Amino acid sequence: MIDHLSFYTMHFEAAQTFYDGVFEVLGYRRHANMVAEWDEAFPQRRLAAYGPRENHCFWLVEVKEAATPRHVAFVASS
Repeated sequence: MIDHLSFYTMHFEAAQTFYDGVFEVLGYRRHANMVAEWDEAFPQRRLAAYGPRENHCFWLVEVKEAATPRHVAFVASS
């Protein structure tokens, strides 16, 4: 039902270290690191994708200032 989640952090390196350890225990791993060059407001924004196998079900997203938004995407046929 849920396809993926995104969490936001101002402390990207520390958060990546934290989630690397947490997800390793669950059998998940970091599959991708990227930079959001397409984002005109923050083109150096870093993102990391985690999950089992090649399923990117958890995204870590860097932000410049404190934020509480969360992103939840559901699987749908259309």
